[in-house]
Amino acid sequence: MPPRKRLPILHKENTRQKTRARKLFLSLPNEIFFMVASYLESDHDLNAFSRKCKRFHPPISPILYRNSIQNHSSSGLFWAAKTGRASAVELFLRYGADVNLRNGSYLPPLRRTSTDQESQHWPSASPPTIYEAVSQGNLEMTHLLLDFGANPNQEGGWSGNALQSAIWEGHSNLLPLLLDHGADPHASGSYDSALVAAAAKGNLEVANILLQRGVRINEDKGSGTALRAAAYRGNSRMVHLLLDWGTHGSPYRAARARGHTRTASLLLMNGASPRLGEDLDFPDGDDYTLGWGF
Repeated sequence: MPPRKRLPILHKENTRQKTRARKLFLSLPNEIFFMVASYLESDHDLNAFSRKCKRFHPPISPILYRNSIQNHSSSGLFWAAKTGRASAVELFLRYGADVNLRNGSYLPPLRRTSTDQESQHWPSASPPTIYEAVSQGNLEMTHLLLDFGANPNQEGGWSGNALQSAIWEGHSNLLPLLLDHGADPHASGSYDSALVAAAAKGNLEVANILLQRGVRINEDKGSGTALRAAAYRGNSRMVHLLLDWGTHGSPYRAARARGHTRTASLLLMNGASPRLGEDLDFPDGDDYTLGWGF
């Protein structure tokens, strides 16, 4: 068996030198670290530098945040909001990031018709930070952004605005918070209004919240009322709820054309006319779009 080779003395000496160099480096005053950090423009380099030692992070942290704000369009703010890092978002905002800034890396969504077929990209603004938080269903993050002055009615994103995003993603617990901070339930997004979105989604809890807030139940901006959206989807429970709240209209043919006989019968029992009403301009069997979301 050959004898075991000894480690060269040079290797041990290099290790000692590295240890001494590290101690010497760590003994430098903070002003030197500030100067080094000021020459680093990459967020990755700054983050790596700040993690070399626990002592580095506090003095370099402000530089890291301000660098992202000034040189990288606050890209870290969207990442922090989307991943639920509330403390990082608060620091970004305290260091001067715009709470209503939009996500610059956003790809516009595909327009969807009532047959759920993808057609073409339709114009949509990049989502703001509040939209990112709401789409993730993060109550704490949403509250934080609103407290810092985020505009809940800012347009952008697949659903068009934060309120309709909360409805479509099923985050009904965020609705009271958004409405209390001035979110407009009648603002158009993917659907003509928040109530139409709730009716199309079939979310009875959301519809009840909106109706209790006094939304305009019969509002029609050209794509139909909430009652038509519910009838078109064949949601009898939603139709019943809207009728109980005093909606009117005659979307009988919308329900019948889609084969929703139970919903059509419910409408007839409540006075809908099979010939007259808001479906008069739509021949039997025609497919039509109720807002962008279909």
